[in-house]
Amino acid sequence: MSFVTRDDFDSGLRSGLVGLVISIAWKVLLTSIDIMITKGITRLQLDDKRITPLMTPEPINHPIHWHRLPPELVAHIFVHSLPDTKHPHQNEAPLSVSSVCRPWRQIAISTPRIWSSICIVFIKGKMRCTYPPILKTWISRSCNHGFSFTVEYNPTSCIPGTFDYDLEEIGSTIDVLVQNHATWRKISVSAPMQVANLTSQLLSVIPARIQQISVHTSKFPLDKLFASPLIHLTHLSFSSSTEFTPFRPHTLMEKLTSLSLNVGVFEVMEVLSRAPRLQQAKLMLHLDAGETYATEPITLPYLHTLDLAVSSTPHSAEDEPMEVDLQFRRFLTYLHFPAIKTLFVRFDIPGYTTSNNTLHWTGVVDLLSRSGATLQNLEVRGASIASFPQFLEALPSLKHFAITEALLREHNQLISGLIHDPYASPGGHSQLCPNLESLRITCRDHLLTSAVIDICSIIVASVLGGPIGGRTLVLVVPTQIQGSLSLPSSSRLELVGDDDWVARRRHDLYEEIGANWRKVEHHLDKLAV
Repeated sequence: MSFVTRDDFDSGLRSGLVGLVISIAWKVLLTSIDIMITKGITRLQLDDKRITPLMTPEPINHPIHWHRLPPELVAHIFVHSLPDTKHPHQNEAPLSVSSVCRPWRQIAISTPRIWSSICIVFIKGKMRCTYPPILKTWISRSCNHGFSFTVEYNPTSCIPGTFDYDLEEIGSTIDVLVQNHATWRKISVSAPMQVANLTSQLLSVIPARIQQISVHTSKFPLDKLFASPLIHLTHLSFSSSTEFTPFRPHTLMEKLTSLSLNVGVFEVMEVLSRAPRLQQAKLMLHLDAGETYATEPITLPYLHTLDLAVSSTPHSAEDEPMEVDLQFRRFLTYLHFPAIKTLFVRFDIPGYTTSNNTLHWTGVVDLLSRSGATLQNLEVRGASIASFPQFLEALPSLKHFAITEALLREHNQLISGLIHDPYASPGGHSQLCPNLESLRITCRDHLLTSAVIDICSIIVASVLGGPIGGRTLVLVVPTQIQGSLSLPSSSRLELVGDDDWVARRRHDLYEEIGANWRKVEHHLDKLAV
């Protein structure tokens, strides 16, 4: 069988026909595979009978001959038929398409991309498949495309004393992966502490060509990932609870652009100081009273999105909450982010549930002022916050703002300030955030009733005043209560459910941060189809 390349076709004719051919071929492929699996047929018999796809813009009045499709086009369809999980399942691509007929098998085997990613799931008891021979086959067929894999344990939580996984199978699988570590491109490892030694064996051979790493384990220090320079690493997600170990002096992450960390503050500072091209960061900070940090400032000129989740260990001393607040401000003191546009802040700090103990925005205000940044998106959840309206006054360029129902109730003057209700502002105060385009109200399930009351207050304010300049303001509300709300005809609000809003902004405001390559690749494949 001779392979036909794109150059063999007239570019004008092919550009007009390729979309239609892919659409037709895709429908025919799925239908054919389903028939083959159901009837157990291993060879597809094609004839000249006309095949009409289930969904086409116009009826097709000519027969489709599979053997006449360019092999490169069939290979392209195979790539888009890959499932999200990418388990080695006989009824799913790539195994299914490679067993239909000899030509398809030849095309499948010679298409490295469909063999370049696999999901390995270890289950309790006897395994339904043996991974080592499967891995050897897939890695050999992936050729120079590189090999990506996910290692998971199901169930993920292992109660001590009940770990009855097949350790021999796990060890053999890890051995094959380690032997072929030079081919790794993107990896994701989520492992319990019972297999800490095997996990350490796997993660101790990270190759220099690696592009994305995701690790969720409890017994592996972050610095060990960088035993050798990872000059191609662009995305990193890491979660562990080990003691801090200093990095090697010349460890650099010059190509790292997206980072998600759930580690100690010292590890966070180490990574930030070594990633000058970082663009997105999701940091889960666990603050302890008495910690001191390095005094060297950290400048990240390209960082545009920062997601901070701040927590602390509960203490008995009455002055501990104030100390944690100080630690948070001290952490921010060393940072300089001139390009920051989006900030998410979530607080989970015991003792900050009432106005008696409030977090101060001094650290965040100083960060933005010191950086000369123009913040456009802000979402806040958690603890009671002091002087919040005054903080918003310093953000005239804010376009999107999200606040919890509890914080909104605590600062009820925010409604009149954000919606610009002239009757509630007799002193003629200027509107908070005059460029605001969307306001999102979030709440916990048990507070939905209270949220309805507060949101109704916003709706009433929008009727009385409305946004400056008569612009429409998008009001994002919990999906569960969206149906119980209605807007008067004179309101300049657009009511949107939370789920719809997140889906609408998933590619910018709520883009995945860190190494989430499995989700991203699958989504891009579907878009391409």
